[in-house]
Amino acid sequence: MGAPNHCVENAMELFGGPFASVPFRTFCGLTSTHIYTGESLIYIRLFVMDEAHLLASNFRILFSSYSRRAANCSDQNLFDCGDEICIPRTLICNGRSNCLYRRDEINCDSNKFADILNNLYRSGQIPLLIILTVLFTVVVALCFYYRPCRKKATNHCTNKAERLKRKEQFGQCKVKTNATKDTLNIGKAENCKF
Repeated sequence: MGAPNHCVENAMELFGGPFASVPFRTFCGLTSTHIYTGESLIYIRLFVMDEAHLLASNFRILFSSYSRRAANCSDQNLFDCGDEICIPRTLICNGRSNCLYRRDEINCDSNKFADILNNLYRSGQIPLLIILTVLFTVVVALCFYYRPCRKKATNHCTNKAERLKRKEQFGQCKVKTNATKDTLNIGKAENCKF
């Protein structure tokens, strides 16, 4: 509802027939419980104060056939919900809670991953999940991107330091020369490592 728990501004009323003047149930909150009626046709009236409340309203209704348990449900090929209500076996494990305490959805051998995705889709949390996934991917990509750059920068500094060290060693070398007037003979360098 657009304005939850404000029944004067918006409400949903359920009527048992086309000529019923009084609703047998009125909803104006966020959640509701199961309703059992003997009617095969239910009329719904949605009351909203203005168009903004109408556009903000969102609801889902699940109709299920049932029977009150007079005897054993399994004798009639029905499923026992545990609260004196029996439902057709075709409603078991259909992904919707047809029993009050979700007993018809317990121990269903279905695809758990598909159930998780279905629940996420129904809850409206998909945009949040997508945003978190994108953020995580960006953070991981940045970590991998900056790691090699830091390693390159460290190697660059190490190479520069090694070059300076070599220049210093080269400058400290003493070279013996045998110089004459016509030729210059360079002899061995002492104490130098190349």
